[in-house]
Amino acid sequence: MESSLSFLTASPFVGAAGFMFALLTYMWVAKQPAGNAKMTGIADLIEDGAMTFLRKEYTILLGFLAVVTAVLAVKLSTNTAICYIVGAFSSMMCGWIGMKAATKANVRTAEAAAQSGQGKALLVA
Repeated sequence: MESSLSFLTASPFVGAAGFMFALLTYMWVAKQPAGNAKMTGIADLIEDGAMTFLRKEYTILLGFLAVVTAVLAVKLSTNTAICYIVGAFSSMMCGWIGMKAATKANVRTAEAAAQSGQGKALLVA
């Protein structure tokens, strides 16, 4: 029992450490050169498309979340429904941040490959 208790106590700190690592990695990638105007123009279009897709997906997902949350609240408990919705929104936030990171890294990886070769491109990717 004690080992699961220490896991439950440590898990928020492990999660926060993982989030900090991801944030620092994102900030480092965002500082890398993005290439010339044509490259950045294409990258902006890709990012706009990706964000439009996520907005549409999340709009549809919100209806599903509302229904499942209501069912959980009625059939199980309000606490279960709250935990479900917090988890769902955390997942959505991670998806949003991940898509932002991926679209930023995309053009920067291409620029790193063009300027410095495979090693730098793999590091940025």
